[in-house]
Amino acid sequence: MVLQRWQSLLLFVAVILMACFNFSSLATVGNAELVPTDYVFLWVPAAAAVLLMFIDIFMYKNLKLQMKVAVVSVLVMLAVGISAGVVVSRTEGAEFAWTGAPLFLICAVVLTIFARYCMGKDYKLLRSVDRLR
Repeated sequence: MVLQRWQSLLLFVAVILMACFNFSSLATVGNAELVPTDYVFLWVPAAAAVLLMFIDIFMYKNLKLQMKVAVVSVLVMLAVGISAGVVVSRTEGAEFAWTGAPLFLICAVVLTIFARYCMGKDYKLLRSVDRLR
């Protein structure tokens, strides 16, 4: 059996990575760690991105809407990333931890962009098949 909807798998992995983002370390301040769940303005949009991507997996019957939701979730994740960068830069003595939350966020954004690319390929294929009818 061949998986023909790669975007579903990519979105599922992105959902898992964004869920891991919420509970991993953004930066270290002395012995303490900055975690996105400590900040409501980071946690809520990150959870919204997880929910959007999870819902997006099951929107395969409406491909145009699925593509739009993927773009919105990428924009939300980029806003979360910018907000996280601002939090870390304004926290005195914070050292950025590239092995924690930022890595999960970057990978989730890349996977969602690639899933959107796969959706576009499917959309073009469906349009070409409709022209042949």
